[in-house]
This record gives sequence, C-alpha cells and structure tokens, in this order.
Amino acid sequence: MTRWILSITFSLLASTVQAGFCAGTDLRHTLSADETAQIARALEETPFSRGNHWIARKGDQTVHVIGTMHLDDPRWGPVMDRLAPIVESAEILFVEMTEQEQAAMQTVLAEQPEKVFITQGPTLPEILPEDDWQRLSQAMSERGIPGFVAAKMQPWMQTLTLAMPACAIANPELAKAGLDLRLMNVADNAGVPVQSLEGFEELFALIAGGSVEEQLKMLMASLPFADDSEDQLATTAGFYFDEDTAAAWEFARIMSYRRSDLPAEEIEDLLDEFKTKLLDTRNLAWMEPILSARENRIVIAVGALHLMGDTGVLNQLRLAGYTLERAAFAAAP
Repeated sequence: MTRWILSITFSLLASTVQAGFCAGTDLRHTLSADETAQIARALEETPFSRGNHWIARKGDQTVHVIGTMHLDDPRWGPVMDRLAPIVESAEILFVEMTEQEQAAMQTVLAEQPEKVFITQGPTLPEILPEDDWQRLSQAMSERGIPGFVAAKMQPWMQTLTLAMPACAIANPELAKAGLDLRLMNVADNAGVPVQSLEGFEELFALIAGGSVEEQLKMLMASLPFADDSEDQLATTAGFYFDEDTAAAWEFARIMSYRRSDLPAEEIEDLLDEFKTKLLDTRNLAWMEPILSARENRIVIAVGALHLMGDTGVLNQLRLAGYTLERAAFAAAP
C-alpha cells in the first residue's frame, strides 16, 4: 500500500523501491524471553493471527483471501506455484490499488508537486532544531535523497522514506515484484478482471492527512529506526513467510519501545494512530465492495496485516456470515 506511493513518488525522482537487493539480518534472535512471550501472547490473543491464505465460504460464493507483501523476495516461487492457479480460475481479483490507479496517482503527483513537496512557507531546516535536521538529512542522504531535496519534502513522505532501507531505493526495473503485482499479472494474462478496493484519493488522504505538526511528530518518532531498517525489513519478511502476521505487528511494538525515548503512552498513541489510519479504517471501508460482489469465485489480495485482528478482513467476513478455513500458502516442496 504505502510502499506503492513510495514507488510512484520516487519514480518522479528517478528512483524507486525494490527489496530484492537487501541483505539484512533477521533480528528475532535478539528478542529477550519477555519479548518472545509478548509475541506469543499476541499470536494467541489476536483473531486470525496466523496464515497468509484463507478460504471464506457462504452459499455458492468462495472467497480466497491472500495476505501479501508488497516487495520482491526470492521465496515467491513456491507461493506463486500455489496461488497462480487460484487466481486464473477466479471471476474477479480484488487488490488494494490496481496498476491503473497507481498510474493515475503518478500523474496527479507529477502535476501537483505540492502534494509531495513544500512549495510555500518554511522548509524543514527552518522548522526543525538543528540537531534533528542534521540527523534527518543524513538518514535521507543514505537513501539517495540529497539534503536540498529532503529540505522540501513533506514530512509524511519522509516518514515513508525512512521506513525503507537504503538498499531498497535503487532499481527501477525490479520494483514491480511484490506478491500483489505478481498476482495482478497472472489475472491480466488469464483475462480475470482486477478491481481496486479503494481509489488513490482515499489512500492519499489517509496517509498525507493531518497538520504539519502531527506529521513532524510521526517523522521524528520514526527517525531512531532509520539506521537498521534493512534488518527490520528482513525480520518482518521472516515473520511473513512463517505466516505469523500478528507477530510482525508485535515486533514493531517491541522495536518502538526499544528505540524511542518517548513515554509509553505516546508510543501507544502513535501505534494506535497508524493502525487506525492505515489498517482499521481501510479494512472497514473495503467490506462494502467485497460484500457487494456477486461473483462466486473471488480472490482478495491485500497486505498481510489487513487480515488479522477484530477489524481485519477475515474477522469482518466471519461477522458477515462466512465460514473460514486456513489454506496452504505455498506449494509443497
């Protein structure tokens, strides 16, 4: 989702996103006994905490729900062997945003640079304390964004940029290699319609909304994570391919407490804000087109974090009367 906005925006800067060249270290071995127990509790207590592929059934309708990762990875082969035939036999594929919507967003961002850049008023070096600006400028420089460009980037965009390791902002030819786009390509080749669950305007409003002060608070809270974001990406991918979705979310909480100097209450507020904006609100909005679909063979492919929890897509389908069964995510070796 947000990584697609990164890809689109960096294309305007002659860069883009790709994780296949990253070689971070999985940090799970650094978890303490208490942190490991915390993750175990999250897996136990969170509805639909595990599994990247579920089947929902109601009447004549069968819905395959697939949790995706939006980046390239060498482990996609067995996953595609399992999932491609399912998409090929579907009547419709729902995704967060189709390639057409992404192209439309790219056009809008090119025509309205004020959505990404500060075009009026003080720039970030004028707003932030000198020490904070120097730390931010260095982190952005490591990601190929020179200081004079970073100085005028909107804070929300810098927050997304810092979430990406430096190694991931490199190769424009390999950007479209996450699971979502792989499945979209299968659907296109099979003549299966692909439909967005949201328009780019709605997504952009959620991500870029809020005052400059609110955006700056989120930006500075994310800065302590910039140094080893490659390791954090490797760890998140490890949880993903183990199909432990809720563990990945709880790991993010643990890292927030490890790295941030903010009081616990503020950390929880920021995590809640992220979850509400980018997960809960979108999940609930997506249910209208999903539940309105009249096709009998449906595939939904969305970021894996959207599957878990009370407001997750799977629990919303359960509340709508569907029975759910976990299914294989990858073909057997």
